[in-house]
Amino acid sequence: MKTKWIAALLSLANVTCIAGATDLIGQRYQDFQKDFPGFKKLSGSCLLGCMYSLGSVKDLSTEERLIILSKKTQGSKRWEIVDVLEGPQGRAAVSNCTENYSSFKQLYGSMPDVMPSSDNFVALISSASEKDKDNKLWLKATQVFIIDTESHTFKEISNDDVYCYVGIG
Repeated sequence: MKTKWIAALLSLANVTCIAGATDLIGQRYQDFQKDFPGFKKLSGSCLLGCMYSLGSVKDLSTEERLIILSKKTQGSKRWEIVDVLEGPQGRAAVSNCTENYSSFKQLYGSMPDVMPSSDNFVALISSASEKDKDNKLWLKATQVFIIDTESHTFKEISNDDVYCYVGIG
């Protein structure tokens, strides 16, 4: 009898580990790695005046990379995880992007200290290819998401003219 009960608990624990990414939604934290020791934080940044936080983390049990969107809890130092994206292999998440790169490039040529002001984009980019080498500081976004402040989720949008500042070269 005890053996069956222990086996059932182990099975439940295994299912919980597998479902880990979506199980994070709704969880609150103050220090991500301290509050979620099964994950390693790789990077993070503020979005929309630091009302949202973007974090790139790695699940230590599966080695899967996740992109965590958190919303600041009103009146507290804690954050609530509101959405999670599974980070595709070979792509990095960045938030310093511009939606209309063609127009921005003209402005950037005359005012090189100007940087994109949109802080509600999250883009996935692949590493620089030979085609991108002449660009040096800007890479074309592979996938682009905007923060939907009503639903507190990532919403995919077109990547037509979205480039992200990565400072390589």
